[in-house]
Amino acid sequence: MMKHLEETTSRRALLAMALSGAGAMAFPINIKQEKASQDKNVEAAKRFVGTWKGKPDPDAILDAVLILKMDGARLKGTQRVWQIRREDGGEPQIVRDEYVPLPDLNVEGKTLTWKKPWIQPDHETLTRVTLISDDEILLEMIGTNRLGSQPALLIPVSYKLKREK
Repeated sequence: MMKHLEETTSRRALLAMALSGAGAMAFPINIKQEKASQDKNVEAAKRFVGTWKGKPDPDAILDAVLILKMDGARLKGTQRVWQIRREDGGEPQIVRDEYVPLPDLNVEGKTLTWKKPWIQPDHETLTRVTLISDDEILLEMIGTNRLGSQPALLIPVSYKLKREK
């Protein structure tokens, strides 16, 4: 049979058949590896589930809040977003205070990240949350700070949140 194939089929065709057969045999292994990876990811994601609160700075008048929960095998969440205006010499005034859904979340081990659109088109910001312990996380992102009529400055922001019990 092989001699007949050699006579009627080029070496390239034989190599292609051998490789395609090897690929078909390897395919189920990849599915199992991906399934194991997904299971590990689900377990890692479950460690973030809960309501997390903290002050972004000692003088903050509002708590930062992050609410994370499992929706099937995916981690979903909402984040408290606010804007505070301080006029020269005046009291802080809350202009915006709402909970917004988080975009797709990516979990890798003890790190949770997500990207969201930025002020400029085609720009994104990255937020990273790292598990410090079972009851504490570190949130890191880029924020803005505006003083009076000055242009907004981009500043790194990081603070710790505690899991509510």
